[in-house]
Amino acid sequence: MEPFLDRTLTCRSLQVEIAKPDQLKLTTHCLCCAQSFFVDFPAFCGIQLENQCFCCSYAAGVLCLQFGEENRALSRGSSESKCIDMSGDKFICQESAANMVVCCCIKGATKGWCGFDEFDPIFTQGNALCCDYRCALPPAPETVPLGIACCGMQLWGEGMASTKANPVEAPGTSA
Repeated sequence: MEPFLDRTLTCRSLQVEIAKPDQLKLTTHCLCCAQSFFVDFPAFCGIQLENQCFCCSYAAGVLCLQFGEENRALSRGSSESKCIDMSGDKFICQESAANMVVCCCIKGATKGWCGFDEFDPIFTQGNALCCDYRCALPPAPETVPLGIACCGMQLWGEGMASTKANPVEAPGTSA
């Protein structure tokens, strides 16, 4: 009999799948925030999010319509957590990870971390069904670049991967 608690489950090992920027459609981008549509079926059937703010991070994902053999359980899950942990190389204020399967077709995962190892910029990204949102302070090419776009047409600044193929030409120039 396998144990209920998965001892290998850690914040670092658990992955939440966020849509890649080149999978997004009709991006509207205003300086440091962007909203797009993510329409890959069945990947968009759920909620995924990832947040980071200075010394804390959080990610979660719940997907519906997941009918694989590995999801054949009415309810199954495991979790791991730490609080004020100084036993390893890094001081961890709080760390938690969990995964679950519910009703044979819904699977989810969540992880959170807070410590004083590294300080990240403010960044959030995720989707709720087909609506994807991203915001970063400060704007950066690897998160949300500084730019303006409307319905997939890049108007100013650096475009996201979903708008770089559609720049609006300046008057009097041609491609």
